[in-house]
Amino acid sequence: MLAHRQDDEAIEALIRRGNPNSPRYPFPETNEDLRQMEEILKKKLGSSGEAV
Repeated sequence: MLAHRQDDEAIEALIRRGNPNSPRYPFPETNEDLRQMEEILKKKLGSSGEAV
């Protein structure tokens, strides 16, 4: 890919491929799901969730 930086198809294919080992989280559909997703993001970002 680095040798063919102008190859948009190769770049798009790389992005679509992603990492198969990445965890997948369902889209939040209820308020409880949304709360759980917020907690996951807070843990991953290492913050209290407050605006800086």
